[in-house]
Amino acid sequence: MNLSRHRDRLLAALYRALERLMPTSATLGFASVPDVDDNALALFAAVVNDERLADRRLVWLVHGDRSRALARLAQRFDADVLKRCVVVRKNSLRGFWHFLRARQVFFTHGHYRFVRASRSGYKLINLWHGMPLKAIGLLHDKTAASVQACDATLATSAFFQPLMARAFGLRDDQVAVTGLPRCDGLLHASEEARALRRQLVGDGTRLIAWLPTYRHAVLGEQRNDSSADAARCLHQFEADLADLSALAARHRCAVLVKLHPMDFLNHATWPEFERITVLRAADPRLDRIGLYDLLATTDGLITDVSSVGFDYMITRRPILITRHLLADYVRPLLFDQETLFRATFTCARMADANAFFEAVKAGERLDAARISPFCRYPDGNAARRVIDQLIVRRETTGRFGVALHPD
Repeated sequence: MNLSRHRDRLLAALYRALERLMPTSATLGFASVPDVDDNALALFAAVVNDERLADRRLVWLVHGDRSRALARLAQRFDADVLKRCVVVRKNSLRGFWHFLRARQVFFTHGHYRFVRASRSGYKLINLWHGMPLKAIGLLHDKTAASVQACDATLATSAFFQPLMARAFGLRDDQVAVTGLPRCDGLLHASEEARALRRQLVGDGTRLIAWLPTYRHAVLGEQRNDSSADAARCLHQFEADLADLSALAARHRCAVLVKLHPMDFLNHATWPEFERITVLRAADPRLDRIGLYDLLATTDGLITDVSSVGFDYMITRRPILITRHLLADYVRPLLFDQETLFRATFTCARMADANAFFEAVKAGERLDAARISPFCRYPDGNAARRVIDQLIVRRETTGRFGVALHPD
């Protein structure tokens, strides 16, 4: 452990020295987990379509197979975009060189653990991956050394601005209230996503998504966030599937369950239930379709302590918060969930979700005033605001375009 800390200190000192010596380029860097995905991909798509940034060189720093990342880009963008873009392995000398020289780097999960806040004060932009209900970063069990350094991050409202600032050791005015770029896609489903929906449920059937938060993680940061053991969690999952199946049959709709990539349930087995489709992390149907693209085709969402609930508010479609799945959750929550319950549907157990299913069937919308504390801009223009505030205004004025508590 001491040797690792000593090595990181040496690397940090080397990076600071190189940063002082090497001039930056006009390159914009992007990194995400999974590669070429999430908020980074949504922002990249907006950048390549913004004439103001037509002269920018673009680089993707990828963790896995470079050829797979290139293929993913080729599926979505034309040859002119690919000519502007370099794809390199992050953990390589070439990748580090591009990171060092980039004017700005937009990342979702991290960059290099030894890199601290930049001397320029605007280089490292943490796009993160959702507004927190459960504790994250410095608000949980992380130290300053273990939280990836950033110069700015994003929030969906002024409510989250101070929470995101404290989670990442920033000032409030270093948190841009823009919304999250990936959420823009929730208002515009692709034809591929619509085709998958038709395969799953056909035409004329309401589709509800359930994205359960993992309780026991077996991939990445392995952790147990439940007081119940894996066997009890699996039993509860099966019981909830049975309840959802009965509700779906009663209301003549279908339920799509998408498991978290880190969830132990991806490797478990359970009985099949009528009107329920479960997509595991490795499901090949997700190779060409992103999760948020698929969510854009749904008519309602079931969640618990996941940030996806805040993201989905942009659609104003019904959201159900399941109280019973909060009972065994041991990770600290950042605010009283009763505040959230007032903006959504809620139930004590899955079998009691009739009002939510009826709202989905009727095509009801969430009250705009009630969701506004969590979703400041339900308009699908988050990526444009990120570009305006954190790229264009910074380059023209030398300052972030971040408004403090814009609400």
